[in-house]
Amino acid sequence: MAISKAKRPLASKEKASVSDIKAETALQGEDFYQMVSEAAYYRAEKRGFAAGQEMKDWIAAEAEILELQKEKEVA
Repeated sequence: MAISKAKRPLASKEKASVSDIKAETALQGEDFYQMVSEAAYYRAEKRGFAAGQEMKDWIAAEAEILELQKEKEVA
């Protein structure tokens, strides 16, 4: 099935916003993923690895790592 022309700009806008975030951060790619992964693991550990909160842990870990990067850039 072909992708309609109406959907193409939306996809390119989403992709551009992700690349903009990456350009603003000191860590990129695998390094960023590894730090977020570890932070999310420790968050899950603190709550006893109860199921159902994995996405919340991941999003909070991303926010934490991005905030630490901003603080590092300012300092």
